Amino acid sequence: MKKIVLAGMIALASVSCKKEKITTQPQPPVTNPVMQYLDLGNRAIPFGQHSIVDVNQDGQDDLLFSSMLVGDPIHQLDRRMYFVSSSTQTKLLQNNDNQSPVLNKNDQVMLLHPGYQWLEVTSLLLAEKVVPVQGNSFWRGLWQEANHQYLPIQVHRTNQTFQGWVELSFDKTQERMILHKAALSTEPDKTVRAGI
Repeated sequence: MKKIVLAGMIALASVSCKKEKITTQPQPPVTNPVMQYLDLGNRAIPFGQHSIVDVNQDGQDDLLFSSMLVGDPIHQLDRRMYFVSSSTQTKLLQNNDNQSPVLNKNDQVMLLHPGYQWLEVTSLLLAEKVVPVQGNSFWRGLWQEANHQYLPIQVHRTNQTFQGWVELSFDKTQERMILHKAALSTEPDKTVRAGI
């Protein structure tokens, strides 16, 4: 009897110690839809100038890249501010702090981004140079160090929404934005990958 109980305990222990193989199904890679590209020719936008971009080349302005000088006498400083603004039917992705995410190559531009919302007819502060009356100037803003990074955009045409991006850099030494290229999906409601 003791042998039967002992054999049963050994069998039970050997079964409970076996490691089960866990298999996972590989996730299919996000495939980029067919994209329409626009070469912006490394367009430099120095402080005090602006540039309009028609992303889908339909004759309607989609984005305005601009700058503005704002004096702040209370804090005794000037702010050289660099913006991107969207028109009607063009949306920028922004959070409650009026900031857009700085995307890297292969990051996804989706219909829904947690913590952000798509807004049309809006302006986003990309970066600014703060020039105090006394003391040293300094830069702030999410895009101040951008080097070939991607601004997510949406264009709404013919009751459909198309995802896309604008590749841009920031040159703090020469105080200018540089627009490299833009792209927009040719298929509505599709997730796209930045820079692809």
